[in-house]
Amino acid sequence: MRNLTGSTENMLQQSVERIETQLKHNRVTLLGLGPTCVVGALFAAAAIGRSGTSAIRDIPLLRALLLGGSLAAVAVFILFLLFAIRRGRHEMDRLKAMREAYRQEHESTMN
Repeated sequence: MRNLTGSTENMLQQSVERIETQLKHNRVTLLGLGPTCVVGALFAAAAIGRSGTSAIRDIPLLRALLLGGSLAAVAVFILFLLFAIRRGRHEMDRLKAMREAYRQEHESTMN
């Protein structure tokens, strides 16, 4: 019975650590998104300026659609990350509460 108890507690601890790591990755991704978009836009502007894609330069509506679509995609990605962080925090709190309840139950049965 003691091995099973330790295994359950270890499993809960590993789940908490996994979610903490996931939250860290999501935060870093969210923070790095701004500079990445700026650098990508600079590269795109330099590439479009030199290449023969005159359709993008000549048709203002196409340029506006591409810009709008790009901004919408970035906004959706930011929302996805924010909801993932929120969901991860909620899950982590739930797992920590389960772990503490399990510890208290285990201590009460041992006494």
